[in-house]
Amino acid sequence: MTKTTNLLDYFNTKKAGIDAAVAAAIAAIPSGDKTYYVNQLTGADTNDGSAGAPLKTIDKALSNTPVGGLCTAFLQADYVMADSITVRGRVLFVSSDTSGVLRKLTSGYALSPSGLSNMLHGIYGFGGPSILLRDIEVVLPSATGLNPAPAGNNNCFFRTLDIGASPILPVKLSSCKVTD
Repeated sequence: MTKTTNLLDYFNTKKAGIDAAVAAAIAAIPSGDKTYYVNQLTGADTNDGSAGAPLKTIDKALSNTPVGGLCTAFLQADYVMADSITVRGRVLFVSSDTSGVLRKLTSGYALSPSGLSNMLHGIYGFGGPSILLRDIEVVLPSATGLNPAPAGNNNCFFRTLDIGASPILPVKLSSCKVTD
């Protein structure tokens, strides 16, 4: 009985310290929900992403958000996509910074790595993401005259990059407009 009592006494003296260490570790985990303001004209990707010091790119807002988190990017001005935006294992919510005011998200084309077709800049999902747009006007360019012409998946604005996994990419557009 003495060994059992000694073991219980030892456990009880350590339990409070263990509980405190676990609580401190849980409290130290940063929130997965991140909110950033983005302005290509006045922002810089070295800024903190606040309204007064916006980021320059949506890509930087995504990279500042942990995998599994929610990245909210409030556009302070129209946004021209210089390349595709890849959302890897996160939720991306892009919205105008002013409710009811549409901000343009303008796509373009670039030659594919193989050089066999042009690719539409879009929002690509990988690893189970979700994409939400609110108060955004998606502006799609004309493919007229492009040589080589875009074809198949190279001409999709929303697409999944998962190979051998779920081909589903949840997308929600609220109060949005698409201009072709």
